[in-house]
Amino acid sequence: MDIRTTIILGVLLLAGGGYIGHWQTANYYDAKAAKAALKAQEGLTAATAAARVKERGLNGALLKQSEQLLTLQNNADTQITVLRTAVRTGAVRLSILAKRDPAATCADTAAARESGAEARSELMPEAADALIGIAADGDAAVRQLSAVIDAYNAIRTACDTGQSLMPESQTIINQ
Repeated sequence: MDIRTTIILGVLLLAGGGYIGHWQTANYYDAKAAKAALKAQEGLTAATAAARVKERGLNGALLKQSEQLLTLQNNADTQITVLRTAVRTGAVRLSILAKRDPAATCADTAAARESGAEARSELMPEAADALIGIAADGDAAVRQLSAVIDAYNAIRTACDTGQSLMPESQTIINQ
C-alpha cells in the first residue's frame, strides 16, 4: 500500500467516523428533545385538566350563589307585594314624623307636648306605595351587590388557595 492510498483511506475513515459520530449525537439530542416535549405536553395536559376542574367548581359555586340570590329576590318581592296590598287596602298605614306647629294652642297639642308623644302624619296610600317601591329597589340593589361581592370573594379565595369549590364527589363524576 502506498502512501497515497493510506492517506485516502485515513481521510475516508476519519470522514466516516465523524459522520457516524455526528449522526449519533444528533439522534441523542433529538431523543432528549422529544422526551422533554412529551414531558411538557403531559404537564400542560395535567395543568389544563386541573384548571377545568377548578373552573367547573367555580361555575358551580357561582350558579349556587345565583340561585340563592334569585330565592332572596323572590322572597323579597313576595313581602313587598304583601306590604303594598296591605297599604292599598288600609290594613297597614304608614306615617312619618311631623313637625309640631309651635304656635298651636290646642289643648290636645299642649297635652301631647307634655306627655312626650310624637307628632305624626299619615301618608296617602299612593305616596306610601311609591316609598315602598323606592325602598324595594334599594334593597334589591343591595342584595345584588352583596351577591357580586360574595362571588368575587369566593373566586378570589379559591384562586389564592388553589382549591376547587366543587365537592370531591362531583369532581370525580364530571371528569
